[in-house]
Amino acid sequence: VVVTDLDIYGNEDQIIIKTDLTGSMNGTIYFKGIPYYDENSRSMKLKNFDYDLKTKSVLVKAANWLMSGKLAKTMQESLEIPCGSNIDDIKKQIQANLSKNQVIKGVTINGTINELSPDEVYLTPNSIITKIMATGAVKVSVNGL
Repeated sequence: VVVTDLDIYGNEDQIIIKTDLTGSMNGTIYFKGIPYYDENSRSMKLKNFDYDLKTKSVLVKAANWLMSGKLAKTMQESLEIPCGSNIDDIKKQIQANLSKNQVIKGVTINGTINELSPDEVYLTPNSIITKIMATGAVKVSVNGL
């Protein structure tokens, strides 16, 4: 089986993956899963990843071997998005902006970011958004006002 096309979109709290296949099975399979941030691997993953219910009934009739889960497992592993280095880069950028940053004349911000940790994941029609919690300290100095 060869995947010839993928279309990924959100539907409420789930990501839907429309997959066109050719080979020993020709057609379209829909997968669904809920995105979450896995702190151990520092990556975005999908939980409850499975075939769409309509797809399951078609697969039972057409290609029972796909139901073993090998295709779904391969797809799920391929859709893991490493985020750790991006979070490290964001932390560095925030830290640079918190170091002796004069916002306006007489107002300076100094601070440190101890940790950034992704929290909740939200889907929009065109993107995945995650809320990131930050811990640290910020000092605002006001002089001459």
